[in-house]
Amino acid sequence: MTGTTTISRHRPVNESYRSFGDVRTRVLEVAGSGPPLVCLHGYSDQADTWRPLMRALRAADRRVIAVDLPGFGRASALQPGLVLPQLDRFVAETVRSAADSAGQAAVVIGNSLGGIAALRAGADRALPIAGVVPISPAGFGHSRALRWAQHSDAVLPMLQRGRLPMPVVRSVMTMAFRRASCGNPRRADHEAVRAYAGQFRTRGDLYRMLSTAPSLLTELGQGHEVSPVDVPVLLLWGDHDRLTLHRGSERVLEVIPHTELVTLAGFGHCPQLEAAPRVAELINDFVDRVTGPSVG
Repeated sequence: MTGTTTISRHRPVNESYRSFGDVRTRVLEVAGSGPPLVCLHGYSDQADTWRPLMRALRAADRRVIAVDLPGFGRASALQPGLVLPQLDRFVAETVRSAADSAGQAAVVIGNSLGGIAALRAGADRALPIAGVVPISPAGFGHSRALRWAQHSDAVLPMLQRGRLPMPVVRSVMTMAFRRASCGNPRRADHEAVRAYAGQFRTRGDLYRMLSTAPSLLTELGQGHEVSPVDVPVLLLWGDHDRLTLHRGSERVLEVIPHTELVTLAGFGHCPQLEAAPRVAELINDFVDRVTGPSVG
């Protein structure tokens, strides 16, 4: 890992740019004690989705790092070919770096695409991982709306020819993101939602994001089965998830029987945006049980 750091004095979350393997990316981080908590966002999202949770975990003196995954946010573009193996390599480098810096095995937290990436990392016995917290992981049952995205390549030419001003496009993206990510859109963290829409600065940004959807969804549906995970697993799933269906938790439990499932009643696909204090409470308890209480 190489990089330089710029720290904001006005926010409790520090921002930097680093390289993990051959991927240059943006890193959000809060200092703390105990094992590093590595946070992986979902498809089309970015590290900012974790800001509310990071602030809540900082209150418990947790050490937390969130990264833009390859192809999203301000990270390097994905290379041609399969996506999941690229994420596997990136997550492995990130976990090793975080664990080396902290001198302790990491706990990997992931939402949606980041959730399946976290489970795949947890199955790699060579990685210094103490536990995994998948939140509404992708690949275990998708809604009709998400399956539609598998055919989004049909709308890409229309997007290129589109004449809607980007501020209008971002407004539409904001409304869609609120509804898709939250059981109650009014509960969505405003800062994180603004950051989500802000990453689409040009029509090309949106085009690049949508162009990966068909192949990635096909990949998730074919041959992505998670290997057995030996480390502890805390599975969080909102029962109002409009993207990855809650019944997908049954498949996770079949593959990883020792998984501890917590259903978040009334919450949606990204509970870290709706109920950060509750999610932080569950993660704090889990981390204490698998690694010992934080001292700070």
